[in-house]
Amino acid sequence: MGVSIMRCGYGLVLALAAAGLAAPAWADDAAPRNVYLSAQFPGDVGMDVLPPVDPDRTESPTASLDLANLGDTPATWQADPNCAIAWTVTDPSGAVIDQSAACAPGTPETKTLNSGQQLQDSAVTPLHVFKYQEGTKYTVHFTYFGIKTDADFTIHHEQ
Repeated sequence: MGVSIMRCGYGLVLALAAAGLAAPAWADDAAPRNVYLSAQFPGDVGMDVLPPVDPDRTESPTASLDLANLGDTPATWQADPNCAIAWTVTDPSGAVIDQSAACAPGTPETKTLNSGQQLQDSAVTPLHVFKYQEGTKYTVHFTYFGIKTDADFTIHHEQ
């Protein structure tokens, strides 16, 4: 299973490195420093490529998202509630392969997470089967209320 955590301090970076996971990157500078987003996404995604051939066929793995304030004080930032969850898939070169549907931007609202508070959600990611090559490693980039994280996955074809 691909797992990623963003917006974290040095201790967590070292723990991830010791576990063989990629060190996280910082999210958007407008996001509060003590708010972290983790995503659990299948590390291996099977895609049915058997006939009949439907160019619009999708497989829809689901990501579990967990946004947490690990600081000692409440965290407050601005976020667009109409576009709470967005995702983009890129290939190893960084080219965009798939992405969530565009949302109609709304008026940003103030989001507050108290110390120790978490928000949990899920994101269904309909991946267009014929855009992906077997054995290739892809990255899905999630944004949840303005906080970002990534998770890697590999495609295998089911026949």
